Amino acid sequence: ILFAATYRGIFKSIDGGKNWVAHNKGIASAYIQDIEVDPKDGNRLYVSTGFSGFFKSEDGGGSFYEIMGESEGKNTDTTALHPMDNNIVYAGAFGSGFLRSVDQGKKWEPSSNGIVNKSVYYIAVDPKEPKNIFATSCTCGGGIGSIFKSTDGGKTWSRADKSIAEDRMVMGITVDPNTPSTLYAVQIDHGVWKSA
Repeated sequence: ILFAATYRGIFKSIDGGKNWVAHNKGIASAYIQDIEVDPKDGNRLYVSTGFSGFFKSEDGGGSFYEIMGESEGKNTDTTALHPMDNNIVYAGAFGSGFLRSVDQGKKWEPSSNGIVNKSVYYIAVDPKEPKNIFATSCTCGGGIGSIFKSTDGGKTWSRADKSIAEDRMVMGITVDPNTPSTLYAVQIDHGVWKSA
């Protein structure tokens, strides 16, 4: 089963990508920023829609309901899940920074201590050591390209973007699953960066 997040909504394929069907019941916007599937329960999905709220499905995308909305000021751009504890959910939001839930999204707490600009656009979690989390932000330190790292599950953060150009936004980051000490970052007009 595959899910795709697009600017026209969420699409699901049950035949390895040969055919796709839209699954957007309950979602306020067709503009989908990010989607994550619970590694322990394939029927549970989390969806960020930018300025239109944060949604959850517990029936494999058949329907969605809002768990963090625009009215709360939480304009989510990205989401990530703890690889071992599926109660822990992370969200990155414009103006609200890094947010953490320990009850599958019922309650949220801000946790951006050390992230200078409170806007988080992408999150990556170390699959082998989940306390290590990376987040991208912008308009920080005089530039717009910033990567932050937490070694305590998102409680505190520090800069982790030495040599990354600050004049373009970092659009994505991922941790090498085989060598978690290696991080890859994608930056507008500067291509892909690899940590040493």
